[in-house]
Order: sequence, then structure tokens, then C-alpha cells
Amino acid sequence: MVFSYNQKSVINSFKLVQEHFDGLDKKRIQHIIIGFDNHEKVADGMAWDIAEAATMFLGNRFQCCYAVHHGSSDDPNYVHIHLAINPVSWLDGNRYYENDQNLYDLKGVLNNHTSGMYNWMTHRKKSRPWDIE
Repeated sequence: MVFSYNQKSVINSFKLVQEHFDGLDKKRIQHIIIGFDNHEKVADGMAWDIAEAATMFLGNRFQCCYAVHHGSSDDPNYVHIHLAINPVSWLDGNRYYENDQNLYDLKGVLNNHTSGMYNWMTHRKKSRPWDIE
């Protein structure tokens, strides 16, 4: 798990794991956004708490970090969490895939953590080929 949120240290630690498990030739980072509808009125503290729960769940096998912020190109009040996940497991080198089962598992963790307070839905977009150099 990455404890420093310095961008260079996150990138370097992700790369070290990827190099160790020969994972440099595939997708280098997995990005998940957890968003909230405006009517849900999520306070920053709750968003941070949810982000922590997500990273603790994913961090059992994968390095990850997060950011919570407000605003998007469409809505300046849109509260959301960005999760950056190393798709190569630090534990065994297996890969994380953003598939229906993995998103369903994360949704279950978030439902349990928030006692069903939010209507978690999943939506996947085609990923862009970002590289973390």
C-alpha cells in the first residue's frame, strides 16, 4: 500500500511492483471514479471515509490512492472520488480488471460501509491508454 501521496512516490512504487512481476507491458494504472448525485449532499468527511473504505478493500491486494474533490466540466458541485489502482497485485502479481464482478464486490463493500445510505450503481467507460511515466 502507498502511504505517501507524493505523485512521484506513488508512480515509483507502482512501477517497482510492476517491474517485479513483469507487468510493464500492459495497462499501467486503473482509474475508478465514485460519484454522488447532488441530492445526496455528501459532506467531504463522508466522501473521505468512503474513499478510505474503498482503498482498504482494494489495498488488501493492490496499491491504490485516492483524491476527493468537487466539480466537473458539467457541474461545479459534483462531489466525487478518484481511485488510482496499480493493476498488478503487490501480493502475487495477478492483475486487477475493472469487470462486473470486481465492481459488484466494491459496491458491496461500500453498501456495507455506508449501511445502504447511497444508491451505488456501476457504469464502465472504455479506458484510455494512459501511461504513468
